[in-house]
Amino acid sequence: EFEKPIFTQVLTGPSELWEGQHAHYEARVVPVGDPSMRFEWYINGVELKMGSRFRTTHDFGFITLDINSVVAEDAGVYMCKAINRAGSTVSSTSLKVKTKSTIVDQAMRPEAWEQIQLKEAAMNKVPEMFIDTGVQQAPIFTTHLQSYDKLVEGQHVHLEAQVEPRTDPKLRIEWFKNGVSLTTGSRIKSTFDFGLVTLSINSLRIDDSGLYTCKATNLMGEAVSTASLKIEDRHWLLGDSLHPESLERIGALEQPKPAKPESPEPVYEIPVFISHLNNIICKEGDNIHFECNVEPSRDPTLRIEWFFNNKPLPSGTKYKSTHDFSYVALDITHTYEEDSGIYTCKATNSKGSATTSGSLRCTGDK
Repeated sequence: EFEKPIFTQVLTGPSELWEGQHAHYEARVVPVGDPSMRFEWYINGVELKMGSRFRTTHDFGFITLDINSVVAEDAGVYMCKAINRAGSTVSSTSLKVKTKSTIVDQAMRPEAWEQIQLKEAAMNKVPEMFIDTGVQQAPIFTTHLQSYDKLVEGQHVHLEAQVEPRTDPKLRIEWFKNGVSLTTGSRIKSTFDFGLVTLSINSLRIDDSGLYTCKATNLMGEAVSTASLKIEDRHWLLGDSLHPESLERIGALEQPKPAKPESPEPVYEIPVFISHLNNIICKEGDNIHFECNVEPSRDPTLRIEWFFNNKPLPSGTKYKSTHDFSYVALDITHTYEEDSGIYTCKATNSKGSATTSGSLRCTGDK
């Protein structure tokens, strides 16, 4: 019996190319040798159509995607979804395509030298040269923060994630610890450079344990990525165990410990969506994929419901809902124009409920 798929190497490849260049992405996934394993590729939430320019391979856990002669329409967030009988998992990355029209072709004109000097002066004004005033996209984390659960006092830890659109001058980054705004200083430092967000903590202490959240906000919306840190202290180390007078103490430590009283049932907080549904535009016949993340992930009473235009989603084989710990997804196969509308995910437990919504616009061939 095979386990649920896990990406041992996340999707990697170029993040920025010129029109006409070749794109190659690759990843590794386990378990290998599972005959039920299959892969689906999406761009901006819409299933990718394979053809003469797009080619994928899957060989013993090694998967690739090749795109020949990229065009401007190939820009976006690419996602690979690995599926077997035990479940599914996804890995994402983003691609930006620069068009040839951005090249100023004036080298043969008399005023070319002045133009070149102006260009060089402008190039020294980084990051203005990267600003894209036409950004019309809510933030999305293409790589997420990583959690650590076996850190030791005095260690150094470095968290990082990648967020798009990196060229938006209005994009703002905030950090929170256990839901409270994080104060940075000489020991805790954060950076934000062209889509790469980092948080470094020197000389870890016990009270650094907790849930860290990075929030990206622009005029179109917001996105979050979270990670947990668990720091163990060193007070349990006995430095005097080699001394004869410590033998009695060692013997006491080795005595079997009395059984702990049964702990009460854990109490979970009201549901919170830590990432939200995206808005998707597709054509008739496309397969589409919505996904989000909700906490508390380990609450066995947490119930997930889907709604279409504020009415319960109709049952049918074309809709497939997934709920795996904090990961929630909805796949819709072979969409029609009638499927356009607002899709809402509602999470409910004994403390209350929360919702997140995304829109689907499906256009016919005509």
